[in-house]
Parts: sequence; structure tokens; C-alpha cells
Amino acid sequence: MVAKRLGFALLLFLIASSAAGQVPQGSLRAGVRAGVAQAEVVTRVGFETTVVLPPHWNVVERRLGDPDRWVVTGGGHLTMVRPLARGAATNLALVLADGSVVSVGLRESDVLPVHTVVHLAAGGSAGSAGDAAAGVAEEDIAAGTGVEPAVFLSAVDVEAIREEERRALEALRAAQGEARARVDDAVSAAGDAVEAFIADYPRRLHFVFEFNPEVDVTAEPYWVEGMWHDTQSTFIRFRRVIEDEIVVAGLLPDGTARVLPHEVLGVGLVIRVDGVVPAGILGVGDLGAGAPWRMRGEAEPWQEAGI
Repeated sequence: MVAKRLGFALLLFLIASSAAGQVPQGSLRAGVRAGVAQAEVVTRVGFETTVVLPPHWNVVERRLGDPDRWVVTGGGHLTMVRPLARGAATNLALVLADGSVVSVGLRESDVLPVHTVVHLAAGGSAGSAGDAAAGVAEEDIAAGTGVEPAVFLSAVDVEAIREEERRALEALRAAQGEARARVDDAVSAAGDAVEAFIADYPRRLHFVFEFNPEVDVTAEPYWVEGMWHDTQSTFIRFRRVIEDEIVVAGLLPDGTARVLPHEVLGVGLVIRVDGVVPAGILGVGDLGAGAPWRMRGEAEPWQEAGI
């Protein structure tokens, strides 16, 4: 008995301390339209707001629009809401045992007064929310603020609500941990793929091209330093940035040339052509006076290769 009195005195002290602080003990009263109570509750990060329905309005389900940024717990006709993010806004549907729905708008604000306790009622009518709808005009949705009496809970109710909130927070933290783990796994897999590509790429390079020996492609106007392919693209590297227009053509089996589009890489010292081009012509401004190349064969003279 002494323990119960001490617990009740402590609860009264906490309520009195909260009322004495700077947090306004706001409240709202909402009418009911077609069995749906309408109200907006303003709260703030770091605060918890209690939504109080009439005792005979038993809530059987609490449906929250944004469970990632709000925590909702409760039992019976009491519901506690707490925002987790600045500026968060959502809706809360409280489904009653008779099938009626109490619709509450939730909004986090660090400017507006905080509603720490919100009482929702249907104009003082008895019965369920659905019963109250018959006595309220469709446009009669009244809302106001004022001081409401404190809400008292038993120690058992308080502990049950705290346990439900603890489980909700644990589930939220677990979901956040799983999301972080999936992100870390994706980053790790991408890093492994990049490292594998870097390690394997040198083995894919083939320096098997040669230019017509009668043309010194290392000098002006070509300045070619090297040519290779990686089984997917053909690359030509230059000793200096070529200011004139580069023309790249591939040779068809009948000996005709077909101009190929190319991509300039980096600062302009390397060009890339899609595909492996076994034979072609590199021109600077004029393809007709360009330098032919081919894949290196088995000591085949250039005359016999049809170049």
C-alpha cells in the first residue's frame, strides 16, 4: 500500500512539474463528420503528445501514415505520438471497436505551441463516434484550445505503454541497422568489382597493331605513341594533344575505307574507337594522306596484306 501511494505521489509530481514548465498544456476538441473525428495535433521533436478519446471509445488499431519518422504507442482510449524528424507531417487513423475511425493530423513544428495532451470528443454526445455523427451538422467541425484536466494512468498502464514504445524503437533501430548493412554490402561489392577490374584489365590489353613502316607516325603530324585494344575497344595514344581534326577509318574486306566515330579521353592524348579494328587508316585533317595500320600478322609484307 505504501509503495502504491509513493508511486501515485510520484506520478502527481511529474504531472505537476510538466504543467509548471514552459510547455503549453494544449488541447483540441473536434466534432465528428460521418463517424470520422477531425483534428490536427502539433508536437515537436523531443516531446510526446497524448491523444485522449472518451473512455468508451476503445481503439483496436492505430494506423500511421509515416512510421519511419513517427512513433505511436498506446492502449485502450489513450494514444501517445512522438516525432523523430524536424518538419515531419503525417496522419493517424484510430480505428474503434465499432468500426468508426478517428482521423488525426500530426505535424512537427518548432514554432507553433505544442499540444502535450489532446482530448477528442464528439460534442459531448454519448455512445460511439458513429452515434455522435447523427447529432452534428456536416459543417459543424469545432476546434479550440483550452486547459484540460490531467490524465491519470495506473502504473501497469504506464509500464505497458513504455514497453510497447521500447519495442517500436527497437524495431525501428533494427530496420535502420539492416538498411545500413545493405548499403555497406553494396559499397563493398562495388569496391570488390572495381578492384577485380583493375587487377584483370592489364591482362586484356593487346599491343598487336603496326603502322605502315614507310610512314613515321611518331612524328608530326601524327605524334602516335602507341596503339592497342582490350577485346572491346581500340585505343590510340598520342605524344601530344592533337589540335587538328583526327579522322579514323576502318578498312573493309574489299579495301574501301569507312570512317569510324571516336571518343577523346582525358586531356586529349587518347582516342577510343568501339570494337577491335584489325585494319584502318589514321588521318589528320585529310584521310586520303593518312597512315594505314593493321594487326600484326606473321611477317606478312604490307603489299601482300592489301594495305
